[in-house]
Amino acid sequence: MRRRQEVVDLQKFYLQKAEDKKAEEQLIEYLTWLESEKQWKLKEDKWRKEDMARVNLMKQVYEDRAKAIGARQIMADEDKWKLNYEKQVIDDEISRMQAEAEERKQRDAIVKKNHQTDILKQINERDRE
Repeated sequence: MRRRQEVVDLQKFYLQKAEDKKAEEQLIEYLTWLESEKQWKLKEDKWRKEDMARVNLMKQVYEDRAKAIGARQIMADEDKWKLNYEKQVIDDEISRMQAEAEERKQRDAIVKKNHQTDILKQINERDRE
């Protein structure tokens, strides 16, 4: 009986040991899975941050390019406005000079005509005398 009891106790002991070993393996497996999940989350967070950094960098590059294009457009518009303004100033100056030349021409014609009239009067007076 005692021998039988020892065998039964020994079997119970080995069964308990097997269950403990199985539970320990499951615990190790669970802890390994938890650590693996933690590592994946860290990697995914890192990847997400890198992606966000890339996206932000690209946004900044596009914004800088848009600003540069806008600045170039403003400069081009200013140059065009200056060119048109200078053209207008030159056209106004040409018109003013042409008007002055025309007025001078008319004055010279009047002076010439008056001079001719004076000469004719003098000739007529001389002829009368």
